[in-house]
Amino acid sequence: GIPQPQVTWFVDTQEIKPSTDFQITYNEGVCTLVILDVLPEDEGEYTVKAVNEAGTCVTTAYLTV
Repeated sequence: GIPQPQVTWFVDTQEIKPSTDFQITYNEGVCTLVILDVLPEDEGEYTVKAVNEAGTCVTTAYLTV
């Protein structure tokens, strides 16, 4: 099978690390970022980057709070 990718999340180009506010999971090919207690300052451009031996994939979305 395809190896599990190295997944990194960013908000406005700053890397997001898992914390009590940000939960990051990867399960059966689906990577999820959960923001607990969303606040107005969480608004911004969110990007997820996945890298493995097959290549790199980047997806971006804008979150409006």
